[in-house]
Amino acid sequence: MWVAMSIRKPTHHHHHVYVVQLSDCVWNEPAFRRANPDHHLDKPLVYVGMTGLDPDLRFDRHKAGVQANRFVF
Repeated sequence: MWVAMSIRKPTHHHHHVYVVQLSDCVWNEPAFRRANPDHHLDKPLVYVGMTGLDPDLRFDRHKAGVQANRFVF
């Protein structure tokens, strides 16, 4: 009897989770308030994202407007 076995390489995580603190003026945007109805005003306003890129490069892309969330500027 012959059994084929596959040998897997160890998996390496290649994604990063990043958090960007937003300006307080974002709370004045009705769309932001609707999307975050349970926000506690004593907590900071943040955007959480995930990327396969280096987080610094992804942040630069946000600032340049490339696939950017409109509240991250």
